[in-house]
Amino acid sequence: MLKAIQERDYRDANRPLYPFKPAEDAHIIDTTNKRVEEVLEYILSMLEEK
Repeated sequence: MLKAIQERDYRDANRPLYPFKPAEDAHIIDTTNKRVEEVLEYILSMLEEK
């Protein structure tokens, strides 16, 4: 399953027309091995900084 997702993401990012790229001002949040509460806390802290 992971390999299929990685292959899809690669195709999306490298297609010749309209490649999928994050917005320049996007915040990339790595949720790997994090609980929902940890991710939420991180997002809320980012909002408080603004």
